[in-house]
Amino acid sequence: MPQTQPPPAVSGTPGAFHTVGTTGPVDGEWQGSVKRATALAGLSSVADIAAVAQLLTTGSRIGVLVAGLLSVLAGFLGLVHLHGRPVGRRALLMALLITIGAGTSGAVLDRYWTGGPVTAATGHGGQASGEPTGTGVATPTLMATSGAADTTGAPSTTPAVDPPSKGAVLRTAVVTLQDQDYLDAETGMIGEVRPGADLWWVADGRELWTAVGGKYPITRISAKPDLRGCVAELESHDYDLIEVGQMRAGDWACARSAEGNVIAIQIRAVPGGDAPLTISYTVWQQ
Repeated sequence: MPQTQPPPAVSGTPGAFHTVGTTGPVDGEWQGSVKRATALAGLSSVADIAAVAQLLTTGSRIGVLVAGLLSVLAGFLGLVHLHGRPVGRRALLMALLITIGAGTSGAVLDRYWTGGPVTAATGHGGQASGEPTGTGVATPTLMATSGAADTTGAPSTTPAVDPPSKGAVLRTAVVTLQDQDYLDAETGMIGEVRPGADLWWVADGRELWTAVGGKYPITRISAKPDLRGCVAELESHDYDLIEVGQMRAGDWACARSAEGNVIAIQIRAVPGGDAPLTISYTVWQQ
C-alpha cells in the first residue's frame, strides 16, 4: 500500500523544510548584511563630507585625517558585508567612498611631511594660525587690515620700491676730483678704484678716463646733450679717455657707466699741472 508523505514542517522547528514564498535563513542573513552595509555606507558618506569640508576650508589636519580614515574603514567593512554577492551599486558606492576617504587622508599626510596646512587652492601652505611649529611654538597669523596698522608684536615690513624707469635721472651733481680719484656717478662716491667706479682723473696728463683703464666708452660732444644725444654719440664714438687739457671750460662729454647708464659731463674749469678737476654731471638710467 503506498506511503503517504508527511506535510512540510513549519519554519523554525528542528529539521524544518521551507515552503515556497517564505524567507529562509540564507535570505535573512543576506538582508541583514545589506542593512549593515547600508548603515556603514551612510557613516562613510558622513565622514567623507566632513573630511572634504574641512579640507576646503583649511581646517584641522587631524580632523581631516581622522574623518578620511573613518570613511575608508567604514567603506571597507561595508564591502566585507557584501562579500560573495554580485557587484552592484552598493559595492560601487563603497569603493567610491573608500577612494574619497583615501584621497583626503593622503592629501593631509603629504602636508604632515612638509609641515604646512592644506589649502583649497593649491594643496599647500604655511603653518596654520595657532598650530604648533617644529619647535612647539604657535605661529601667529598676520591679517591684512585697513586704516592704521596693528603694531602689537607684528614684524615691520619695508614697502617695495620700483626700480627707476628707463631714461630717469639718477643723479645730478658737481664734484671735484683730485689726482687718481675715481668717481661712482650713480652714488657720487669719490675715492680709490672700486667696483662700480665710472670715471678716473689722471692729473699728470690732464686726462679723464672711464674706469678699469678705459673699459667703457667716453667721447667729447659739441654742445650740451640730452639722453638721446649722448646715446647717439656713444654709439658712433668709443674712446678710452678725453684730453681735458685740449678742452675749454664749459665743454661737454658723454660716457657710459659701469652699470650701463649714460653720463653727460661738463668741464667747469680746465686745470693746470696737478690741479684737481671740477665737473658737473647728470646720469640717466638705461
